[in-house]
Amino acid sequence: MFYNYKQATDTAAAALVVFVVVVVVVVVVVVVVVVVFLVVFVVAFLALEKTAK
Repeated sequence: MFYNYKQATDTAAAALVVFVVVVVVVVVVVVVVVVVFLVVFVVAFLALEKTAK
């Protein structure tokens, strides 16, 4: 019983670690995409401002 319980907790812990890693990766990817989008937007906006003037 104890062995099975320990195995179950180990499996749950591993699943939790994998879940946390996946969440962190997704958050990092989203942040990077947003930052890149903002940088591109700002650069394009400044370029248009310069060409407009």
